[in-house]
Parts: sequence; C-alpha cells; structure tokens
Amino acid sequence: MVLQRRDWISSVGYSSAYCRARTPRKGLSVLSRANFFWFYYPVSWLAVLALTLHIAFYDVYLISPRDVGGTFMGGMNGPLFASAWMLTTGVLLLSLLLRLPGSIPACIAAGLLPLGIGTWWLINYPNDAEQQIYSITPHEIGSTMFIGAALLALGLFLRSRLRNNRLGSRPVLIGKAIVATLIAIVFIGAPIRIAMQLSLPNCAFDKDGHQLTICLSDEDERFIVD
Repeated sequence: MVLQRRDWISSVGYSSAYCRARTPRKGLSVLSRANFFWFYYPVSWLAVLALTLHIAFYDVYLISPRDVGGTFMGGMNGPLFASAWMLTTGVLLLSLLLRLPGSIPACIAAGLLPLGIGTWWLINYPNDAEQQIYSITPHEIGSTMFIGAALLALGLFLRSRLRNNRLGSRPVLIGKAIVATLIAIVFIGAPIRIAMQLSLPNCAFDKDGHQLTICLSDEDERFIVD
C-alpha cells in the first residue's frame, strides 16, 4: 500500500510538472526564433535589396560622363548624389556589421557595379574634340573603380570567413529585425516621397493650406492638390 501510494504521488507530480511545461507563454517569450524567421529574413533581404538599388542608381549617374558645360559648378545633382552614395554605402557597411541576411551578396554587387560601369566608360569615353566639359574624368572613373574593387574584396573575404551565420539570442534577432525594417522604410519610402514631390507642379498647396512645392516667384499661381 505504501509503495502504491508513493507511485501515485510521483505520477501526480509528473503530470502537474508536464502541465506546467505545456502552459502557453505570454508576452515577448512567444516570439521564438522559429516564429520570427518569417519576418526577419524577408525584411532583411528587402532592406539590402533597396540599398543595392540605390547604389546602382548613384553609380550609373555619377560614373557616366555628362556634359556640364554652361552649368554653375557642374550642377548640384553631382554633390547631392555623391553624398547620398556615401550615406547608402555607410548603411550597407552597417548591415555587414550586423550580419543581416543578404548583406554580403549586396556588398559584392556594390563592388561589381562601379567596376563594370567604369570599365565601359573608360573604353567608350566621349571625344572631347569640341572642348566639352564632362562631369567625371577618366582619372575619377579609375578612383571609383578602386573603391568598387575594395567593396568586392571585402564581400568576398566575408563570404569566405562567415559561412556560418549565427543568429544569436532572441533579443539580438529582434534588434536586427528592427534595424532592417527601418532601413527598408527609409530607402523605399524616400524615393516614393521624392517621386510624389516631383510629380507636383510648382507652387502646389494642399486643401489645408500647407505648401508642398516651392514657388519660383511671387506671381506664380497657386495649385491646390488633393
């Protein structure tokens, strides 16, 4: 009888412990690695893809020779796009530091782009027989190709060294996902916002009276847009 009672008590204790283990957890503890994969990987690849597209756009514009004769200091788009390229490249290096999925292929692509574009324009550089002033010289194209080679070497080096991408703990994973989300929002939302601004006419206002675009003179007629 004593043995049977001990067995019954032990079985009851095991059952209660099993039930406590099976009790669903609440709060952030529910966000396990497996449950977070569906969001972490897509948003990370979306973020680095947006960075790569930005770098490609700036590379095409900055490395392509353009006739800037007759413009003040060669125009303002060049310095503006160069600053945007440096910012985008810095964010790409940040994604490499955080080991976001897709950041290494994005770094390799960011290195191949100036090498390919620069090689094309060194071979097909415009003839300056008419004494035209171009936005970039062959020497500057070579400098951009050197930067591209450095990015390519960095990407290939990290690819060979970081074959096993450890995700880390759950708080680290959530932090990386937040950073990737912010990158995707900024580098996807900013072009959309700029495109919406460019599609508006000069001196445009909304219905509440907020100015949306600049007025070139005091005589410009105001346009009310929805």
